[in-house]
Amino acid sequence: MMGSMTRRLSLIALCLALATTVDARPRPKPVKVQTSIRGATQMAVAPWGLTAQGHGMLRILPLGKKTWQTVRQVKGDSLYRHAHDDRGRLLAWWEKEPYFHLFDPAAKTDQTFALPPAPGPEFKYGFRVEDLFFAPNGDGAIVYMHGFLGGRTWEVVAYHYDLAGGAPTLLFRQPGHPLHTTARETVRAVPKQKDDMCEHTACDPLGAIVAWEIDGRKATRRVLLDGSQRKETFTRVRPVWDRGGGDRVAVLLDERPGKRHLLRWTWGDATATTTVLPGGPDGASDAESMWLTDGGDVIELWLTASRGLELRRIPPAGATTVTTLAPHPKRTPRDHPLFAVTDVNERANGDLLVHWGEYLVLVTPGGAARHLDLRAVFNRKTEFTGRLLHARSPEGTWVGLDRGGTLDFAFLPQADLDARMTPAP
Repeated sequence: MMGSMTRRLSLIALCLALATTVDARPRPKPVKVQTSIRGATQMAVAPWGLTAQGHGMLRILPLGKKTWQTVRQVKGDSLYRHAHDDRGRLLAWWEKEPYFHLFDPAAKTDQTFALPPAPGPEFKYGFRVEDLFFAPNGDGAIVYMHGFLGGRTWEVVAYHYDLAGGAPTLLFRQPGHPLHTTARETVRAVPKQKDDMCEHTACDPLGAIVAWEIDGRKATRRVLLDGSQRKETFTRVRPVWDRGGGDRVAVLLDERPGKRHLLRWTWGDATATTTVLPGGPDGASDAESMWLTDGGDVIELWLTASRGLELRRIPPAGATTVTTLAPHPKRTPRDHPLFAVTDVNERANGDLLVHWGEYLVLVTPGGAARHLDLRAVFNRKTEFTGRLLHARSPEGTWVGLDRGGTLDFAFLPQADLDARMTPAP
């Protein structure tokens, strides 16, 4: 009897010691602000740092620096588009200027290229830059111009520019609503009648989905879906977002009444595939977000009736897997946790980083989930509002805390994030 009691007391003491050891582990301290920026409306992650546009300025933050550098500012004008490459060069266009810029901050150079004239009198309402990219080989630029032709018709015209100089090469013209655009391809939705509405809210009825593949100074047209050859009536088309720059494309199609279809296409394929998707949980009609992984899986993020999150992973072939996350816990009796999905990013190893409410949630392809309360990162007592920008090399996440027009940034290496995260409930 005495031996049994002694063993029990020893076990209790051991448990208390272990608990004390766990509780005594140092907890990560709140992150200090490393840099601040005011008036940034769009931001992007480059291998060498961050880029930002807003208030007529193009600014960069090189890795290891604490002060943003202004590449160029034009007062009274708006910087509409900018792009970067791995070498640190930037392309940019201000709306009132008849040319775009090629900046090399390291060499402190600013080279300009005249925008092409409209290819015909039908562009009587204007002809301006829609998007611009560095060509894959780095020696050229792909510039998408567009204009309103009247009615409800917009048309894009793509050009290849040689950055060493010379006249641009016209690649193609295509009317329609943009669904996916990179330096290598663009995908457009075209209504059945040219004056029918076709935009992000509706394309009723859809006539076709057309892709253009760009290879150097040549472009190839492919019809991915011909509405006249389908028995379904499609009334809405929406892009499935991705990391950018990839050759895989996914588009969500809504069929009247209430059915969903998924179109997939990869650069170089002569045709696309379509499959039927099931509806959302609890009768939900639209997912909070959709994401296309580098490996071709489509991720759907749905809010449940209890404000939890259902994550569906739909591979190109095989069965769909589902991961369900419980609602965020209340931190006080009066706490009302935010629950909207703001952004999705993908790590190089396939893990997903989901900005869900005031949490950063890491979900592995196998479904295991860990999360981080973003309020704790900056020791916030009020709601966290801001931006998260994931960088793959060096890997980590830029956390931007919104303070009334100013974003306070800190970079959290992935190892730091891993140390701060705890298993999601």
